[in-house]
Amino acid sequence: MCDSFSSKIFCFFAPRSSRNKDTDDCYGKLKQVNQAEAFDLGVGVEVTVCLKHLRQETKHNKETCCYPLGDGSSCSTAFVPCPVRLTAIFKDLSSSSKGTYICRNHLAEADQVDEVTGHNAYTPPKKRKVSVFNSNE
Repeated sequence: MCDSFSSKIFCFFAPRSSRNKDTDDCYGKLKQVNQAEAFDLGVGVEVTVCLKHLRQETKHNKETCCYPLGDGSSCSTAFVPCPVRLTAIFKDLSSSSKGTYICRNHLAEADQVDEVTGHNAYTPPKKRKVSVFNSNE
């Protein structure tokens, strides 16, 4: 059971109809989410979540693209963590932007779209130095 009757703390994702009943909707300890988890789950920081729902929602967000300007049809199946420099912009562009993973197609597209590059918080990606090591020397 996912609730504590003495303090009336419930899992945020538990169905309201089963909050006062002994059900299998939730399991594990309740945890108050930190700021990164709250953004990843699309909830407030003061929310408590059971272990089952924390794992379930985190897994779902790793399979969902957080790019707010796409229609979802051009997403690739390869998801990577969204750069911190873009997450604040995505949250500002769409309040429904949820998750911290982005597909590779949209990651490449994000630095070329005017809505993103024209945002006041936008910073271009850092250039990496590429060094080639020759093992024969």
